[in-house]
Amino acid sequence: MLVEVTFKPKGLVGSPIRSFTLFGAICWGIKYLYSEEKLLDMLSEFSQGKPPFLVSSPVYEVGGTLYFPKPQMKLGGKDYCEGTKENYSKLKKLKKASLVDEETFRGFLEGRIKTLTDIQITKTQSVPIKKLLIPHASINRITNTTAGGEYYTEEAYHVNTFKVFIRFFDTSYKEPVLSALRFVPIGKNKSTGFGHFEVEAKELKEHWIKDYLQPQSDKMVLISESFYDPDFDLDRSLYDTFVYTGAVENYYERMTRFLWKKRMLYLSAGSVMHLKQRKDYYGSLKVALQDNQRTIYQYGFAFGLFVREGNGTA
Repeated sequence: MLVEVTFKPKGLVGSPIRSFTLFGAICWGIKYLYSEEKLLDMLSEFSQGKPPFLVSSPVYEVGGTLYFPKPQMKLGGKDYCEGTKENYSKLKKLKKASLVDEETFRGFLEGRIKTLTDIQITKTQSVPIKKLLIPHASINRITNTTAGGEYYTEEAYHVNTFKVFIRFFDTSYKEPVLSALRFVPIGKNKSTGFGHFEVEAKELKEHWIKDYLQPQSDKMVLISESFYDPDFDLDRSLYDTFVYTGAVENYYERMTRFLWKKRMLYLSAGSVMHLKQRKDYYGSLKVALQDNQRTIYQYGFAFGLFVREGNGTA
């Protein structure tokens, strides 16, 4: 089952939204709307390598057009470092872009677009993610004034409406997952009103994405972040990585100390992975922090779409 969840922002968000951000919201929602036992059962399935569902990263909507992560591609035969200023300028725009429109993304999946030089530059009506710096002044809690307080800035983000795709292998999780996403704010600084969305969900009976979910080729483009999987052939893949260190959530429970998770290495959305073996899911759920009181997990399963060959067949 494939479900499309639409998030319409009611304000700012405190941090960039990724697949593991959404998974964290799902975990908190299931714990408090259902039970901790149900959450632990769900995490057990993920940790055993049998995910009941997969979550994509946001696909942003700009002017009625959806924008997907730009697939990692080779430059192509043309040398943009030689020639006109216009050619070099186009190369910079192509390499800088992190998103491509839906038509371009489908062209890559169908094998019609294979290199960066096949992409046409399009002008979006607005940037889907804008970083803001909000000024603050520290308050002296004794005098209730800003006298002697320190001036500082806080990061926040303005995001467009976006869609998230959730693929359910176990449909019994559909209602708990969607209820959790409607209930829980997303990202940092929830206590100051960040991360609230109007959430709508619908099952996709027919959609072009469903044609690319099954492992019918040995090449897959990620539309979520993912941990490394032994069945990824890195020598033949085109990918980007980043290191993420997250803090343990303390909005719902009072923590006696500030805790950081382990540093995690992720494959970025848009990475194009060659596969040693075809299967329904890749990636894993890792232990990010463990002590005598708790075990904290970090989500890193891949939501991937399989690429067809140049003639449009698997």
